[in-house]
Amino acid sequence: PVYETLIKQWKDTRNIAKNINEKSEGTFNGWNQHTDSFDTNSRIDYIFTNLMQVKTYCVLNDRFQPDAFPSDHFPVIVKLRLP
Repeated sequence: PVYETLIKQWKDTRNIAKNINEKSEGTFNGWNQHTDSFDTNSRIDYIFTNLMQVKTYCVLNDRFQPDAFPSDHFPVIVKLRLP
């Protein structure tokens, strides 16, 4: 219900982005992307706007070291353009 309340006044940047990274769905990794204990498409992190144009949306889910995560969430990055 919280998401539905927010999108009444704000826009979900993933839904209005001109370009979306093809791998940008899930934002939760549970400290281990290879586990079967969670849905890899779980999107629990959002960025909302109501004034700016969203150029790109991306979830940084690349790893530089095997099974090394700085957080149990992947960072969400958007490129915005002021009106």
